[in-house]
Amino acid sequence: MLKENLFVRRDYLNISVEKLLNKIELELQEAKKADTEARLRESIYSIKTLCDLVIDEKLEKSKTEL
Repeated sequence: MLKENLFVRRDYLNISVEKLLNKIELELQEAKKADTEARLRESIYSIKTLCDLVIDEKLEKSKTEL
């Protein structure tokens, strides 16, 4: 039973990372269309934050696998 729960949790994490990556793509598109330096900076900062979340998610996943 515990193994089944772990597999479900891992699937959930993969979906979460996939959603974050999709959001990064959207923010990149916004950055490319930015018409001011402020909007460009805002999109890039959003991308950085989302990347940090993906990295943190991967670190948490690797800790639980140990």
